[in-house]
Amino acid sequence: MAAPQSVFITGASRGLGQAMAVALLQQPGNVPSEFYLTARSPEGLEATATQCRTAAEQAKVSLPELHLLPADVRDAEPLAEALLAQAGEAPDLIILNAGISAGLTPDDTGAPPVEPLEATRRQFQVNTLAPLALLEHLLPAMTVKGGAHVVVVLSLAARLSIPSYAGYSASKAALLNYFRAVRADWLARGIRLTLLLPGFIDTDMNRRLKPGTPLFSPQSWPVERAARVMVQAIREQRAEYAFPFAQDVLSRGLAWLPTPLQVAATRYFLKADILPDPSYDPGSISS
Repeated sequence: MAAPQSVFITGASRGLGQAMAVALLQQPGNVPSEFYLTARSPEGLEATATQCRTAAEQAKVSLPELHLLPADVRDAEPLAEALLAQAGEAPDLIILNAGISAGLTPDDTGAPPVEPLEATRRQFQVNTLAPLALLEHLLPAMTVKGGAHVVVVLSLAARLSIPSYAGYSASKAALLNYFRAVRADWLARGIRLTLLLPGFIDTDMNRRLKPGTPLFSPQSWPVERAARVMVQAIREQRAEYAFPFAQDVLSRGLAWLPTPLQVAATRYFLKADILPDPSYDPGSISS
């Protein structure tokens, strides 16, 4: 496909958002002319901008014009207004990447820890409702322009229902099924959808997992490699793409097992404790 001229990325201050911005600059002849990058952390956005400048210099390509939009993705209407005011129209490529996970806090009973309801609520606000609200405000401009490409960064957790990731898995599953449901209607508007489902890769979120998860081997999937694979799937206009291969196969296979075997396999392959995220409190959301 032709390179998009303008790209908007949420959650661009670290992890996959930052790495995808860099990966988009690593193929000469397919480099956008404008980046609109948003996240809560101004410092993180500046770090991404620095990485983009370095990547463009190394690849010997023109650096896109960088527009940094510090914002909370839950504030969808002002964020959409700021984006459209700067861009003048809907971006060609919209990558909805921002997301959070919670963690488990043991209580005094000695029983297995559970995720607090407030933590689950925050994950639905950021992972599910925020991208939908943002698109609601951008959809008229996307429809008028035509040809927009929306990329939604989900997770294999949407299929796997990972223990210790209850709220995260549920919030991503809701988003996955929403976009599967609207795909045909959006295509009729001239809007393409790509749904990306990465598995366990080396991000800050997955580094909070305690050792012992058989499928989590960050050394085999550094975030830069994952970003390159995801950018390639975007350029190929894949409708849906899940990786790594072994985790994709497991996510599909578990659904066909009888419940007792499914429970046993889930406990063996996926059980792991995730530490609470120290970077946010009830009023603070990570990038």
